[in-house]
Amino acid sequence: MLDVLKEAGEDATALKKAFKQIAEDAIGYLNSLSLGNTVKVKWREIEEDLSSLKKQLLDRVKRILSEEEFEVLLLIVEKATTKRWLAFPEIIDDISSTLIKEPKQVSEIIERLADKKLLKKGISLPIEFS
Repeated sequence: MLDVLKEAGEDATALKKAFKQIAEDAIGYLNSLSLGNTVKVKWREIEEDLSSLKKQLLDRVKRILSEEEFEVLLLIVEKATTKRWLAFPEIIDDISSTLIKEPKQVSEIIERLADKKLLKKGISLPIEFS
């Protein structure tokens, strides 16, 4: 989602730095714990910090996108975490059934996201090179 803000011309540097700092701190705490040391932070605090940053990020993205564009983009991002390649007809069908929208509506929303350069459509050959 940070890339969405960047593509829309919004400065997301502060949010990116905050996410990075929380991740680095968490790794440091885990390393200390693995060495048998104690840490003075509760995981709940880390989760709260992450939750707050996530809310800020989503609020900024929602100012750029319509509600339906946001919903579609979020579903595509979720699917992209489990699959390297997403077939257009499959995405249309999945999102249509999830959001209870006509496939044509979903296709138009995806077109708008592609026009905003938040998604890329492509062509692929069904072969891999080693």
